[in-house]
This record gives sequence, C-alpha cells and structure tokens, in this order.
Amino acid sequence: MDLNTVLLGGFAAAFMVSFLVFVHEAGHFLVAKAFGVGVPVFSLGMGQRIWGFEYKGTDYRISALPVGGYVQLAGADPFGEADMSQSVDPEEDFLKKPVWVRLAVMLAGPGMNLILPVVLFTGVFLYGVPQQGTAVGTVNYGSDAWTVGIRSGDVIKSVEGEPMDLWSDLLGVLGDRAGIDTQMTLQRPDGTVYTVTLPGEALRPVAPSVLDATWLGVSWPRRGTSVGVASPDSPMGKAGLKTGDIVRFVDDDEVNTWSGIVYQLQAAPGPHTFVVDRWVTEEGGLAKKQTLTLEQPEPSSVQAWTAVPGDPFGDLEGLVPVELYIAELKEGMPAEVAGFQPDDRVFAVNGVPVRDFYHVMRLVGESVGATSPDASAEPDPIRVTLLRDGKPIDVQLTPQMHRELIFTNVYWRPVIGYMGYPSTLVAGDTFIKDYSVGEAVSQAAYESKRVFDSTIDAFGKLFVGEIKPQESLGGPIEIVRQAAEGARQGLFSYVARACAISISLGVVNLLPVPVLDGGQILFFLIEGIRGRPLSLVLRERLQMVGVLALVALMLMVMVFDVNRLLGG
Repeated sequence: MDLNTVLLGGFAAAFMVSFLVFVHEAGHFLVAKAFGVGVPVFSLGMGQRIWGFEYKGTDYRISALPVGGYVQLAGADPFGEADMSQSVDPEEDFLKKPVWVRLAVMLAGPGMNLILPVVLFTGVFLYGVPQQGTAVGTVNYGSDAWTVGIRSGDVIKSVEGEPMDLWSDLLGVLGDRAGIDTQMTLQRPDGTVYTVTLPGEALRPVAPSVLDATWLGVSWPRRGTSVGVASPDSPMGKAGLKTGDIVRFVDDDEVNTWSGIVYQLQAAPGPHTFVVDRWVTEEGGLAKKQTLTLEQPEPSSVQAWTAVPGDPFGDLEGLVPVELYIAELKEGMPAEVAGFQPDDRVFAVNGVPVRDFYHVMRLVGESVGATSPDASAEPDPIRVTLLRDGKPIDVQLTPQMHRELIFTNVYWRPVIGYMGYPSTLVAGDTFIKDYSVGEAVSQAAYESKRVFDSTIDAFGKLFVGEIKPQESLGGPIEIVRQAAEGARQGLFSYVARACAISISLGVVNLLPVPVLDGGQILFFLIEGIRGRPLSLVLRERLQMVGVLALVALMLMVMVFDVNRLLGG
C-alpha cells in the first residue's frame, strides 16, 4: 500500500469503525434508558478518558484507545459483572431488573448493527448514487455467454420476462436460477433486440442469491486501455509503445476502453499518434507515472512486419490486450520452473490461440477433464506457446491444482502460476436510479439480506471447516484496506462495506462467548430457566476464558492481516 492509500484507509477506517461502534453502543444505551437502567458511562474507545461531558447522569467520553467502546450500566461493569465498588440506586441497577429487560438491553447492540444496513442503504438509494447498469462490459471468449451470442456492450433488458436495470438485481435473479435453463432478452448497441437461452449448468451461485458471473462468462467492468505490444518490430513497437502502457488518446481522441482504441485504429489509416501513461521505477524502487506522446513512423520508413500466423489480434499492428502478458511469476510454480519470463505473451495453449485471460484459464482447466475437480485431480501435461519479443517459444509443463475461495465457496482448479498486469478493467455502464421511499426501503432490505445471508453462510462454513480462518477472518489492517478500497470506489461501495462489517459485528457479538453480548445473553437465559443466576465465581472464570479467547483471536487475525499485506 502506498502512503496515500494508508492515509485514506486510516481515516476511512477510523470513521467507519467509530460510527459502527457508536451505533452498537447506542442500541444498549437507548434500551437501557427506556427501561430505567442507569448508564454512568458511554465511551467511544477504551482506557483513559481524554475528553467528554456529563449530561443527565451519563459521562459521554472519548477514551484513549480507539478500539471498540462500551456502555457502563449501573450496577455492572462493561462486561456485566456485579460492581461492588459503588452504591447504586436499586431502581437503576441493571442486575436487579427482570431477566427479559436485561436480555433486551444486551440484544439491542447487535440488533442495531443488523438493522443499520437497511437504514444506510435506504439513505444511499434516496440520495442517489451511480449504480451498475446491465450493459455487459466484458464477455469471456469461449464461455457459455459467448457461445449463446452475448457480446460486450449488449444491454440485458429482462430475465424470464422480468425487467432488469441493475447489475446486482441481475446477479440475484440468475443466482437463484442455478441449474435452470433461463431465457434472457438483450439489446445490441445498434438497437437490435434478441433473446438467448442460458443453459442451467452455466448458472451457479458463489454466495446466496449471487451469480458466479465469471463462470457464466460475463462481467460488468469493461476491458481498459492498458495494452501489450506483440513485438518491438511491429508498428506499435516502432512507435515506442511498451507493454503495460495505458493509452489515453489516439489521434487527439480520448479513449477509455479497449474497444475505443480498436475503433480509433480502424476508423482511419495510420500512422497514429498516442498519448500514454507509463509507470517507471526510479532509484530507491519508487514508481513514478510519466505521460508521453508517441508517434508511429511512416510505413515507408520501417521494415514490413507480419504478425505470427493465427494471431487473433494480428490486424491491430502489434497491439494486444495486456491481460495476455505475464507481469509476475509465482516462485516454485510450474510456469517459473518451465522458464516463463515477465512480459512474455501467452499466445496459445495446446495449439489454440487465446483471446483473453479467461480463455487461458479454460484451456488450462481442460487439463483435468472435469467440470468441478477436487484436490485429488491430476492434471495432464499441456503445451503453452509464448511470444517473447515477437518470437514463438513452445513450453511443456504440468499444471498444479490450486484451492481458491470465491465468496464462501471453495473451488479447485489447475493453474500454471503467473500473475497478469493489474487494473486491466475499468468501470462499466452506470446511472442514477430514482427511488421512492418504499422502493428504497425494499431495495435496501434486499441488499441487506444478501449481505446477511452471505455472512451466515461464511460463518457456517468456517465452523464446519469448509473454509479456513485465514481465508475468511480479518482484523484492523484488513478493515483499513476494505475501508480505503470502498472510499476509493465511491459512496455506494464504502457504505456497502460498512454494512458488511456492521452485520459481521452484529453476528459475532451474538456468539455465546462470555466476554461478548452473546455470552451475557446466554447467562441471562440460563438464569431465566434456573430461576437464579450462575455463581459469581463460575461467571468470573468463564469471563476470563472469554477474554483469553478474544485476545487469542485478535492476535490470530492480526497475523492473517500481516500475511495478506506481505502477499501470503
């Protein structure tokens, strides 16, 4: 992470966490006050008081450690144990209230975290933010979507007769139709309306009510303007373009997508002029962006160049999507062992020229000959044709099975072990949708339910061992990263991530761990059933176990966070 990301993430995360903690504690506070429970302290943060004020018997304070917060209830410390150090009015004593009142107070905190997403989403929808439309940004070559005729730029109008205008709604409807042949109506950029039938096996969810769009072969983002150069001897290479350059203008016309570049190149004969952004590494390892103006030489002044036979992009004078180029090799993986090098272009797999990264994945995936392989699958050797400085090189290697987690589902697939260039995609079609209050609340409830279902699904799979803790748990560093990414992407993304964390906070606090709200709820339920509370000694011991478990969990997620930060 660069300095700007750290600063943005720190501020965004501090605000997000403080707000979520405030809402949680406000739930306890409001219900406690409603039932006449005394509240001596309402604190954001833990530890020493650094600022605050008193109002109607409550000290509202900000404490030194910006981790969490608490509401101190009269007659009990923040963890619910009897506080013998102060004299408390029996009418305000929390532990002297009926069990159902104490349960209501403890449930109010997590309850507020679970309700908050509906409120936040409703506000965002009413305010009006750019939302993802149903124009298809990218269609993966050879996918089911490609096979039935869907192309980039087509707009999905309806599914089984149900109108569609949001990409999230589309993912939800198709995700719920897993395994069912589904009719979809689309409109091409020229106005032509057509209908396709998606095979049921092409529809599968990656989380409750969320379609695996990659499996179907469509995505909302569009291919960006990062480019690769087939050969330094090609017209594009002679112009000075390099793999990884980001094209901003072609012949004074701004371009934002790969399709825009192709259109400009084909609209008029060359030579062409390009304005590009290029990242260069300076002394000390710092990267700096340069903006360059590059001009193709006159064709008569350079030697004729011919693309490699069978090149799907051979008519673009050496320009190729950068996603087909290798940016980094993973140590010890088949690609590195076989001699792949950074900036090699993956040209073909088993003799089939590839058109995009998904095409590479699909052809490599055929090495196991199974639609849904598991860890026991043994891939067959494959032949990969690379282009290095425009010259073909054939390499034999055997893919290695790799486990990956997509949302809450575990998949195994054969990989060869390289990473492509980052930021190859850009935002797709967006629009501002106007909601009535009723529509906003309904959509907010729908979005909140999807996040809640995914969270519960993740906890369930974590509990039974289907997913690993390091894959699904995050701590402060991960929250900073998520908050920074959300803030960078815009209001809706930031709110969506806050809602996901809020729901996680609500669910975690309901777990029956003594130091959490769920532990206190369990104690009070036992008291209600037995007619008397557990002994103070037993509760103290259970509290200590809970504290130790929580500290161990925090240390564990911090290790996970650091490992992710270091690329583990």
